[in-house]
Amino acid sequence: MMNVSFDTQVGNTILGNGVNATFVGATLTSSAKKGMALNVAVGHYIDFGTYNDSCLGNISACSDSLTLCMWVQGLEEDKWGCIFKNHGGMKLCIKGVDPNILIHLYCVPPVGPNGKKYKVTVSGDITGYNHYCISCTKTNKGKVYLNGEEYIGTKQTSSSGEGSSGEVRMGDLEGSFSMNFNVDELDIWLDTELDAESLRAFYEGYAL
Repeated sequence: MMNVSFDTQVGNTILGNGVNATFVGATLTSSAKKGMALNVAVGHYIDFGTYNDSCLGNISACSDSLTLCMWVQGLEEDKWGCIFKNHGGMKLCIKGVDPNILIHLYCVPPVGPNGKKYKVTVSGDITGYNHYCISCTKTNKGKVYLNGEEYIGTKQTSSSGEGSSGEVRMGDLEGSFSMNFNVDELDIWLDTELDAESLRAFYEGYAL
């Protein structure tokens, strides 16, 4: 498992376990789930690098799937935020309209524009810290977990092809999203699709 806790900064780089993140515009904040968190506003993003031949940056290079978990605190309601973008196959966007949270998870193969979008609406407070876990497999299946609970969304076709650059980033990349949010404790599992029991235990361990 790789992890970025956003607690150790050297210059404009956040040091993580197995992966580092370079940030542009984003700033560290003590309004965190644990230690420090990263505030990402309009035009800000953090760059994890390019991984053309790795599961981290290319879903087709995974032997099974890519799974991510993170804590996200939305600071503005009724605005979309692109939380995570893997240009080789995964994208997570959320929108908070209290008391609901809209989640769009895209599982897009790195070749061709057509993939799957999973649209989920769940009850929750967007202004508090929520724990998101998502997974995409190389066969276009996607799952969303919010605060330890699995949610099955409406599967839709999507034309949001991410290309095959292998870039891995988090934040507002094109300026088309306007959400202001904090993100903390990003955990990444390569080639692994965790089951519901494991992800629930992982969330409960963080929530203690």
